[in-house]
Amino acid sequence: MLGFTTPKLAYWAPLGWALFAAGCGNDPNAGMPPPMTTATVSSAVQATGVPVPDYVPDTGFLGVKVDALGAAQLSGQIRLQFGRQPAEMYVVTTSDPGTTTSGVDAAYQAGVPTPIVGSPVSVPAATLQLTAVPGVRYLVLSHSLASAPSIRSYQVLSFHFVGP
Repeated sequence: MLGFTTPKLAYWAPLGWALFAAGCGNDPNAGMPPPMTTATVSSAVQATGVPVPDYVPDTGFLGVKVDALGAAQLSGQIRLQFGRQPAEMYVVTTSDPGTTTSGVDAAYQAGVPTPIVGSPVSVPAATLQLTAVPGVRYLVLSHSLASAPSIRSYQVLSFHFVGP
């Protein structure tokens, strides 16, 4: 257990991390940066003839507040910008969809699809439902042809929130 008397809060903003602590003289983590968010493309699954969405995430608009026990509050949004191929829908999941067609499709089917309108895409922080760190959220982006909406290609983005 950490030896401080009042909660230590870390706020992340586009300018970086700032620590706010009182009575933290014996806190071994004092002065260390709180958890950062990393985003990676963890997989892509392509159906024949259906291009894969190709989004690049920007977490610079996402605020993360973490207390000393690892409880987290997110604010803001993740912005996504596509390169050549946009998606029509996305699903957020806490379970790793893996890299197989059946795994990614099952994760997408199990979620609640959110329509994508415009660009850049804004994924509200509340959609991630992150309450503690460490934690991982997966964003499954789906593209299908209008003539065959049940045949999809997917891009999976993983967002890692690492604890202090």
